[in-house]
Amino acid sequence: MRDEIAKALARFSKERSTKRGFLFTRTNAYYLYDSRFCSLCDYQIRLQSPACNMNTDRIDTPLFVGVVEKTLQYAAIPKHLLPVEYLRLLFHVASGSESDELLRGILVSKGTEARLAVFTDPAIEEMFLEAEAVNRSPPIVSDCKIAELQQHYARNDLRLLVELYMQGAEMKNKAAELYEN
Repeated sequence: MRDEIAKALARFSKERSTKRGFLFTRTNAYYLYDSRFCSLCDYQIRLQSPACNMNTDRIDTPLFVGVVEKTLQYAAIPKHLLPVEYLRLLFHVASGSESDELLRGILVSKGTEARLAVFTDPAIEEMFLEAEAVNRSPPIVSDCKIAELQQHYARNDLRLLVELYMQGAEMKNKAAELYEN
């Protein structure tokens, strides 16, 4: 059986449209752009797929990801093509003689819809990471008594909602009653 990464790379190399790709091996990682490539100096990848889940900065299993225009067209590990549910890749390419001279990039894909941005300002990467952390905050889990109170208000009429909004005291009294019982 032929390697799925090799098949995907062959198809990717024949694409005529604007294309960007990433090849990760156990020892190296590469950024492919049009018909050229360069090494990544570091990366952080989060991938969710029915066949494979990753959240790492080191790959044990080789992986290829290819974007054509704004579509994730290729995602493969050696034995499987991957249907991608979510992919987020942060990457850096050394672009100067100093260690802090980096070309930075972010690739985000939900399903096959992909967005890729390449930039040099580290503040852009920080803003993205901060926004992502806010969006990933865990949902608030309510206890049983609060859930009861919420159901009680949902079953009642609009008058209670208006009282709650206008006075605020109605909710405090009902909450106190509920916790005293």
